[in-house]
Amino acid sequence: MRDAPVVGMVGLLETNTHLYIACAYPTCRRRVRLSAIGAVRLLGPATTVGEAVERLRCTGCGARGRDGFLTVWPCTLDLSAAAARWTYQRAIEGGEDRARAAAALAQSLDNLAKLLGSDGELGGDGPVQLPG
Repeated sequence: MRDAPVVGMVGLLETNTHLYIACAYPTCRRRVRLSAIGAVRLLGPATTVGEAVERLRCTGCGARGRDGFLTVWPCTLDLSAAAARWTYQRAIEGGEDRARAAAALAQSLDNLAKLLGSDGELGGDGPVQLPG
């Protein structure tokens, strides 16, 4: 199991980053991309990613994170989009031509959309539950 970074769910809200949850159970392999608001509602604002792994259960097969079957991390695609927007902002502040900077930003975001699929989403909020 990969080491989960220490990030509170409220940090996802601050950066508008989804929480990506993947089940590693061989017959399941379910993937869920949970919105920042959904993660805070489900887990609480102070819950870290590592704590989320321990608390979550897959609704597809029932596998538990504490048994090593769930991987949870901030969605790197959201972080890549944020980095592209930050680069655009820095270019504008540095005096670069706005049209050229906008074209570069559009290209970066188009590349991310291709990774996500035609609708630009991995699936949105999905069924995730805490053990009862």
